[in-house]
Formats: sequence, structure tokens, C-alpha cells
Amino acid sequence: MHRVRSGSGHFDRAMCMYKVGHMINLKISALAGALAIGLASMASAASVTFNFADKDRTKTPSIEMTDASGLKLTTTAARYSYLSGNYIDRNLGGKVKTDKDAGLSVLTGSNDSHWIDGGGTYNDVAVLTFSKNVEVKSLLLYGWDSGDKLGFSTDFTKAGPGGWVSYGGSLPSVGESSVFYLWSHYDSKVEFKLKAITVEYEESTNQTPVPLPASGVLLLGALGGAAALRRRRKA
Repeated sequence: MHRVRSGSGHFDRAMCMYKVGHMINLKISALAGALAIGLASMASAASVTFNFADKDRTKTPSIEMTDASGLKLTTTAARYSYLSGNYIDRNLGGKVKTDKDAGLSVLTGSNDSHWIDGGGTYNDVAVLTFSKNVEVKSLLLYGWDSGDKLGFSTDFTKAGPGGWVSYGGSLPSVGESSVFYLWSHYDSKVEFKLKAITVEYEESTNQTPVPLPASGVLLLGALGGAAALRRRRKA
């Protein structure tokens, strides 16, 4: 009879160890799942469109627009001159304005027309500065035709702009940045306005994932139970 009881006790302890081990595995799996959910919730891609053709804005050194998500866009003016194959001037200066149903224009001289254009004393540049790093997905232009050329990049130096592209609905590859330059080709026939720009950025949605603390407590409880079981076996 004593041996039967002893065998039953070993069986009971083995079953108990199995159950505790099973619980630990379940809680570790739950913690891993919660961690995956928490990490996935910390960042997501947000798409934002800034509309310059929504209303009239008078001439001003800068235009500030903030989306409901909190992304801010500040638009200012720059200018450059081109003569005999050389860029002879590049600096910030001028003003920006918008026209309802048409969009953004840049004015860099006293007689400059209300476009982003290549005529007049200076060639116009729109400087778009975002509060976060973004990737530009699309531009919507007003007054554009197939013969026009524009520059679009994250770099605009005193040496002048880089290569020109004929904009046909697809953007040149410029990469992610917080500052972008949009300028007209040095040609008096080139003129357009920026109606809208659409960008994407990584938006933080949950800085402190909620599932992690509760899952951590479960895991600690399971590990504590396993330690207590080992102490009982030694006793």
C-alpha cells in the first residue's frame, strides 16, 4: 500500500509540474504576442495632403499650415539667377501667396508675376519645410503643360540646382527629408503653381504599449510558481 501511495504522489507531482510548465509556456506566448502588438502599434504610416488652392492668401514671407495629425508645413521663398551657363545667385528671399482654385506662387522681384516661374530677374523657388521627415508622394500643379520643366530635390546650393526633369505626373526620386525645394527652369515660358502636395510619414500611435505591463506580471507570477515548486521538491 505504501508503494501505491508513493507512486500516486510521484504521478501527482509530475502532473503538477506539467500544468505549471504549460502555464509558463502559455504566458510566455501571451507576452510575446503582446510585445508584437505593442511594437506594431508604436508607428504607422500617415498620409497627409496640404491644399494650397483652398483660399486666397496675400503676399507674405511664409505660409504655415498644420494638418489635424499635427504635421506642420512652412512654405517660404528662395531665388536664383542663371547667366551664360552659370548660376550667379542663390539665396532666400521674396514672398509667397496663394490663389483660390489655383495654388501657391512665389514672388522674388518687384515685377515678378504671380507664378512659380523662370521669367523676371530671378527664377522662383518654393521651399517646403515640414516639422517631421516625410516622403513626398505626389504634386498637383496648376497651369502645367508638357513643355514646362521643373526641379524638385532635397538639396539646393549656391552652385545651383541639379538636373532638370520634365514633370509628367511622376516625381523624381528625392528620398525622405524635412525640407524640399521646388523650382522652375530658367526659361521665361515656364510657369506653374502648386495646388497641393501629398506626403507620408511615420506616425507614433502608442508611446507606452498597454499590454506589456500586465503580461509581464503574468510571466513573473508563473516563474515564481515554478521556483516554489522546485523548492518543495528539494524539501
